[in-house]
Amino acid sequence: MYKERTQTQLRNWLSNKKSQSKKKDFIVEFEPLTFFKWYLEQEKVCHYCGLNEKEQFQLISKGHLNSKRFFTSKNGTRGKHLEIDRKNPLGPYSVDNCVLSCYFCNNDKSDIFSEEGYIKFINSSRVEYLRELIR
Repeated sequence: MYKERTQTQLRNWLSNKKSQSKKKDFIVEFEPLTFFKWYLEQEKVCHYCGLNEKEQFQLISKGHLNSKRFFTSKNGTRGKHLEIDRKNPLGPYSVDNCVLSCYFCNNDKSDIFSEEGYIKFINSSRVEYLRELIR
């Protein structure tokens, strides 16, 4: 049964990102209260494709889509809830640079595309968009 992320799950995500930021080259500018407020204000739909969180949860939970990656996180929920994506993958985790993204778009976009580039990529013939980049 679908349930929104709890404050404990959100706190764990933020704590994990902050500890990773010491090992990787990204910055977390979210303070806990700012992050919780930001998250609660977000409509729970993917910024890129429009899939809502409940639909994503059902796809995974009911086994319509399967991958060992959905359950590799510590709490076994990767893939069930929308993820936090940086619009500019080289920028910080911050209010201005983050959006909610479904598992599929977040992994497809990865750190390869900016927000603008990824939106163009998914809304066009993918190969034509890539060819346009080299012209």
